[in-house]
Amino acid sequence: MDNLKLTKVITEHSFRMYYQINFLSDNKDQSYAEFHKRWNDANLYLIKLDDLMVGGVTLTPRNEVGVCVLPHHQHQGIASNAIKLLMQKEQRKYYWAIIDYTNHNSIKMIQSLGYKPRGTVYTFNPR
Repeated sequence: MDNLKLTKVITEHSFRMYYQINFLSDNKDQSYAEFHKRWNDANLYLIKLDDLMVGGVTLTPRNEVGVCVLPHHQHQGIASNAIKLLMQKEQRKYYWAIIDYTNHNSIKMIQSLGYKPRGTVYTFNPR
């Protein structure tokens, strides 16, 4: 996918654009403040396809990879190609990702890149 490019998020404006893409990609559970707190120290990139913004990809200081693609651009190989580009730009000894166990498309995509399952996360939310 030669027409896919990553543009580093370096301004507050581009950070807000990344948040909007993340929100529109069906991640509506985070407020801007929560998103900013979680991802402010990460390397964020906007994904551009033919100069059209279609998603975002991120790498945290702890090597966690995250990706979001706008719904009408999903299932076209954009996420996997963006992660490949990210790993070329931000070379580390290892990478990891957290994916909801019901998100079969993302699991299949991340495994196609060579990622292997390493455990199970348990959560508890007392009310």
